[in-house]
Amino acid sequence: MQFIVADDAMKLRLNEETTLAEVRDDSGMVIGFFAPVALEHAHRYAEAAASIDPMAAKRASKEGSGKTTAEVLGYLHSLESR
Repeated sequence: MQFIVADDAMKLRLNEETTLAEVRDDSGMVIGFFAPVALEHAHRYAEAAASIDPMAAKRASKEGSGKTTAEVLGYLHSLESR
C-alpha cells in the first residue's frame, strides 16, 4: 500500500475526524477517503469507499437508469424463492 505523509495542518484536521470522511480538493472533487485508525475496521471502510464511484450515482440518476425501491425489493424477493 502506498502512503502519504501529512503536514502539520493536514494532521490536525484529520485528527479531528472520528468517522469515514471524503477528502476533497479546493474545487470539491473527491480525491480520496480517510478512515481514522480508531474506527473499528478502518481499512475495510476505506477500501469499500474507494471502490465506489461517486459520479456513477449522479450519472445514473440523470440517465434514469436507476431502480425504484419497489423494483429492488421485488428482485431481492425473487432471489429468496430460488
